[in-house]
Amino acid sequence: MDVIGIVLIVAAAVVVASAFIYGLFRKSSRISWLGWQVFALFALTFLLDVVPLPEGDLSFWITAGVFLAALALDLLIGGLIRARMMKCEHPNKHLVRLSRFLGGLCAIVNVLLLAAVVVSVFLSVFYVTPFYPAFLADFYETILWVDILSPHLYDLFIITVCFLFVRAGLRVGFVRALYYLLMFALTFASVGGAILLCTKVSVFADWGAWLGEKMTFVPPAAGAVLGHGVFALLFFAVLFAVAMLLGWLLHKGLRRALDCRTFGMISAILLYIIFLVVFLAVMCGLYFAVYSLVGQNLSPLLTSFAECAEQLFTSSRLSAAFYNYNPFLLLLQ
Repeated sequence: MDVIGIVLIVAAAVVVASAFIYGLFRKSSRISWLGWQVFALFALTFLLDVVPLPEGDLSFWITAGVFLAALALDLLIGGLIRARMMKCEHPNKHLVRLSRFLGGLCAIVNVLLLAAVVVSVFLSVFYVTPFYPAFLADFYETILWVDILSPHLYDLFIITVCFLFVRAGLRVGFVRALYYLLMFALTFASVGGAILLCTKVSVFADWGAWLGEKMTFVPPAAGAVLGHGVFALLFFAVLFAVAMLLGWLLHKGLRRALDCRTFGMISAILLYIIFLVVFLAVMCGLYFAVYSLVGQNLSPLLTSFAECAEQLFTSSRLSAAFYNYNPFLLLLQ
C-alpha cells in the first residue's frame, strides 16, 4: 500500500474515532439521527428495482406520493422516539451507557453519510462525463457499479438534500420563519433609511456636507462622502437599535405562543409543507430546463452539458422517475 493510501486510512480512522467520542458525550437523545433516517429512506429506493411503475403522469404522482409519505413517516417516528427519550429524566446507569454508545454509533453513521454523499456525487458526475479519470475506468465496469450502485447512487444525494431542507422547515416553523424575514427586512430598512436620511433630508444632508468640509486632510469629494457616511452610520445605529428592540418584544410574544404545543406543531408542519413544495418545484424546474435544452440547436458546449446533465438525472431510479414524468413537461404539449 502506498503512502497516500495509508494517510487516508489513518485520517478516516481518526475522524471515525473522534465522531464516536463526540457521540459518547452527547448521547443518542441529543445528537442528530440524520444518517439513520436518510439511509432508511435510501434503502426504500431499491424497491423500484422490483416494483413496476405505470407509464405516464401517474408514475410521477405515485413515486412522489410514496416518497413523501415515507419522508413524513421517517421524520414522525424519529421525532416520537426522541420525545419519548427526552421525557425520561432519571434513567438508570445501564440506559445511560446504552444511550452514550448509541450516540457514538449515530455520530459514526452521520460521518459515513457525509462521506457517502460526497462519493455518490463524485462517482455519478464523473460517470456521465465524456472523459472520466483513468483510475475509475475499471471500477465503472464492475458488477458492483453496473448492477447495484449506478442505478441508485445519485438518489442518495437527492434524498439527503430533500431531508435536510424539509427538516429545517420543520424545526424553524412558519411563525419563526416570518419573524426572521421580518428582522431581515427591518435591518435592510435601517440601512436604506439611514442612507435616505443623510442624503434626501436637507437638514441632515447639510450636516454631512458641513462635516465633509471639516475633513481637510482628504480631497473635497472624499470628504463629502465621509461626512455623509458618518451620519449614515449614526442614523443606522439608531434605527437598528429600534428594530432590535421591536424584534426582542416580538420574540417574547412568539415564545409564549409557540409554547402552546398545538400552535407550534401547526407552525412547523406548515413550513415543512412549504419547503417540501419548494424543493419539488425547484427540482422539477431544473429537470424541465435540462429537458428543454436537450436536442436543441445550441452551442456544442451547452449541448454537451445538457446531455451530461440528462444522463446524471436519469442514472438512478428515483431521480429518473421525477425526470421522465416531470409534470412541467405538460407545458411542452
